[in-house]
Amino acid sequence: MRSFSKGLFLFALISLISIGPAVMAENEEEKSWSITTQVDFQSAYMFRGQDLFDGTGIQPSITTEYSLGDLGTFGGNVWSHLSADENKSSEERFTEIDYTLYHNIKFDQVTLGGGLVWYTYPADDDITNTQEYFLKLALDTPLSPTVVYYRDFDAVNANFFVLSLSEELTSPSFGEGVSVSPFASGTFVEGADGLYEQDGLAHVTLGTSASFSIGKVGVVPALSYNFKIDDTTVNKLWLTLTLKYDI
Repeated sequence: MRSFSKGLFLFALISLISIGPAVMAENEEEKSWSITTQVDFQSAYMFRGQDLFDGTGIQPSITTEYSLGDLGTFGGNVWSHLSADENKSSEERFTEIDYTLYHNIKFDQVTLGGGLVWYTYPADDDITNTQEYFLKLALDTPLSPTVVYYRDFDAVNANFFVLSLSEELTSPSFGEGVSVSPFASGTFVEGADGLYEQDGLAHVTLGTSASFSIGKVGVVPALSYNFKIDDTTVNKLWLTLTLKYDI
């Protein structure tokens, strides 16, 4: 399973990167493809209220999207988590690889979306790979309310509802090209026995981020705090630094 996951990861990266020259050749206003590379540096790997990894992590990803015009946007993403602990072997540091396919379509101020996520753990045979499908509703209104329903139909066999709010703020006092975005999110859990103690609201996360550019590189530092509700979640403060580059 480890060799299969690594092979699939490399194949996905090569496939995504190989379309770059074709994308670059298109007129900037007419091109239908976009590719974004991103690296997150995290002081903690928090996911749905739980601290999944002890120590600092590095999370590189690559996303490609194709515009279908009035039919929306189709996209794919490869994401991974690596430990920053230099005392671990290369296999031990490469703890997770996730693959996502999705489609979004916008109607005025409403965006509808859906897709599939494959979670794989090449460095740990004790963790079972699993799959989820998801449905998303996002509103282009103040606070940008977004609700995403995830259904794990494989190893976990559970439902997750993630509600998030955010607001991008700009001001001359922030500086040119700088925005600040406070945000909040929470996860409601149903049927996730073994992962959470009970059904209902599992956690609430509050935070704020800033966004600016250095040349063509987007920089997004963020400070987040998770409030424990379910006994399996934790009270935790953590930092994130995101670097993004559009090819």
